[in-house]
Amino acid sequence: MAIENYRADRVFFSRLESPAGTPSTTNFFEGHGKFILPDSEYMFESNGGKTGTGEAGTKQDLQATMTTFTYETDTFSEVAYFMAYALGRSYSVVSGTTEKHDLRILQINDLVLPTFTIEYGKSGTNVVLSGCVINELTLNFQQGGNGIAKCNVSGFCSKYRKVANAFALNAAGTVSTGVNDLSSEPLLNYQCLNVYLGTAVDALTGAGDVSFTSENLAGTPTTLTSLVNSVNITINNGMTNADQIRAGGCGVRNYFKRGVRNVNLELAIQKDDATIDTDAAIIAGTQYALELQWNGPIIASTDPYALDILFYNIQFNQGAQDDGTPINKTIPCTVFEDSDGTSIRAFVQSEIGTQYNG
Repeated sequence: MAIENYRADRVFFSRLESPAGTPSTTNFFEGHGKFILPDSEYMFESNGGKTGTGEAGTKQDLQATMTTFTYETDTFSEVAYFMAYALGRSYSVVSGTTEKHDLRILQINDLVLPTFTIEYGKSGTNVVLSGCVINELTLNFQQGGNGIAKCNVSGFCSKYRKVANAFALNAAGTVSTGVNDLSSEPLLNYQCLNVYLGTAVDALTGAGDVSFTSENLAGTPTTLTSLVNSVNITINNGMTNADQIRAGGCGVRNYFKRGVRNVNLELAIQKDDATIDTDAAIIAGTQYALELQWNGPIIASTDPYALDILFYNIQFNQGAQDDGTPINKTIPCTVFEDSDGTSIRAFVQSEIGTQYNG
């Protein structure tokens, strides 16, 4: 089934499940994006999918089940919420005139992703999906039109629990309002995006150290804002349906460890400009730090809604170019880690006073 029209169906996203896989009854927000939910997938016993004697067997036993989902949004705190779960690491919130968040990745010594609950339905009687993890997040900014930004996420959940060795739907949910009303929040937009290129990221202990109105790179960074036509970021946690649906001999709950994470960055940039010689950088194998800073409307005082994404160590790769004027070139970037194991980190300034993934 597909849910795309909230006049008919509503969808709610919870706070962190504790323990993982157990539905959270603490709602975070009502979704304003497009939610697509396909049918459930099932895994039967590995013995040819059948049990009993004889060539054809007599039955098959269900071992596990899962449900995949996708969601598309451009609402500010919805994007921050999904980034927090995709990156995975918990953090503390720095409070002031606004709330500041530090979204970090789970590193190699801690692979278990945080989980949340989704409820969807009509009139407060909802289907409950528990053990939800983000496998892939894509964030795209485009200069065309009035400036486009879209965030797409996909992941895995479970509709079912195991009771007395049998599968049953999660108990119906009754959420009918979001704890945080995000309807007044801004939408992400390319027109508010600034792009900076430098040699390294500043030493940032936490969210209290970051500037949301100027760059956070060491030395004298290069401003690429006027040259970049689009930015595409993909965070993939290396999960597959087979991994997620694995019963492990114990039944239904999803497998919450990420696989090998892959972070991709792609820039569409004007090619023949003295500001940055991408060909020379490719030949020399030059490594950079890149900052994408989105500044929105003012929340309080001089503090704006802000999303600041830092890539600690990237290299340019060969990409296709068009035949326009000026010539634009697509530059895929390989994203590496720094010496501390950090490849990507994001900071958020908003009115949300608790962790997005807590």
